[in-house]
Amino acid sequence: MAAFLGYLAQSTPVVSGPHAKLPYSGYEPGLTPPEQWDAIPLAGKIQIFGIIGMLESYGEILPQHYCNGGLPGYYPPIKGNRFELIFNLYDPFNWFDENKDKVRGRQVEINNGRLAMLGIFSIISESKVPGSVPLITGLIPEYKGDYMVLFRCRIEGKIYCSAVCTSSEAQPQPFFSSTPSITAFTLAQLI
Repeated sequence: MAAFLGYLAQSTPVVSGPHAKLPYSGYEPGLTPPEQWDAIPLAGKIQIFGIIGMLESYGEILPQHYCNGGLPGYYPPIKGNRFELIFNLYDPFNWFDENKDKVRGRQVEINNGRLAMLGIFSIISESKVPGSVPLITGLIPEYKGDYMVLFRCRIEGKIYCSAVCTSSEAQPQPFFSSTPSITAFTLAQLI
């Protein structure tokens, strides 16, 4: 759901338009959401994935995991676990009664999530193959990049697929090794 709503928000002039103060180095107004991601510096992308990884790992420490009979979608409260954690991620102000309509609410959330997944994949499909989704043909600009290459850098207006770009003469290279037996990337590619 966050991906679909994020794509819609990033498409508005409020986010993709000109700013008095640039949100990050390399920001260019008028880019589409995938191009905005490509323009974020590598250090920013690593921070984003670091936060996501920390939240995901915190959700995995439940006494009863959702794969073994626990509740899917339940996220343990974090308020008070450390001094800087003054709010919970879900319902930070305790506005919702958890006991009211739990079963129906969970089913609605699952259905909304499924619909959002269809929405984001429709947008991605339309941006790569114009005309592939008849309902939104012509509404989504074409994206020339590759959605499966998450780490790229931009030098003098050119996009390269390598995490290390030292000059404008750099050749596109895959971020991860092409050898199937080696799945990790090297530290040299990050520096």
